[in-house]
Amino acid sequence: MVKVFLVSDDRETATATAGLLQEAGHECQLCSSKSGLVNGICGSTADLLLIDARGIDMPCADLIRVIRAGWTHASPIIAMGGDNDERHVADALNAGADDYLAGAVRPLELLARVSAVCRRAGTSSRSAGSIVRAGPYELNCHGQFVNLESTRISLTQKEFELALLLFTNPGRVLSNTLIERTVWGFELDNRSRALAGLISRLRRTLRMGPKTGAAVTPVYSHGYRFDASLPQVVVDPAQQT
Repeated sequence: MVKVFLVSDDRETATATAGLLQEAGHECQLCSSKSGLVNGICGSTADLLLIDARGIDMPCADLIRVIRAGWTHASPIIAMGGDNDERHVADALNAGADDYLAGAVRPLELLARVSAVCRRAGTSSRSAGSIVRAGPYELNCHGQFVNLESTRISLTQKEFELALLLFTNPGRVLSNTLIERTVWGFELDNRSRALAGLISRLRRTLRMGPKTGAAVTPVYSHGYRFDASLPQVVVDPAQQT
């Protein structure tokens, strides 16, 4: 879970964005730029500041500079919804923004950007702890390895990113687009087999199957679903006393 501070004076857009973030499992606090904004932000401990560039009454870059000057928590900042003017994008990034989503906000892209920016900053789902558990697996977010029973399994960077996304969304169908943007940072070519290949390698690396009670299942024309349960221990009656 990521604690997001959302700044916007557009109530309709802010409510929709907050709902999207909350549906994805994040905590979201709304704030208007017309009501004690800077004091509210500078006193917060949010993991991420999300600024609706079209929903504030001052230049986005100026607001970011003010916040960066007074916010000791130094969490990442994403500006969204601004125009595609190269100068505005550069001004926001130079002022201290970590990412800038120009134009209309696309829900899957926003969620992927939030995940990627917070992951680079060392927050995201690992902020609640360094261990993510799913079925028989324990994913160590700091060491980027998995414990399976008494065995430590090392993961490549992309295997780790994929495992973290799957383990924190068990039973949920994740679109190819969401997975690609989270793991690679962009959408892959439609002809690419990179995602299917990474899924296959992760299955082998983590020994998924009946013995572990874990599986990554393709959902036709959409994406993949991860399911995991603790494997049942079957006791041979002949060995019972």
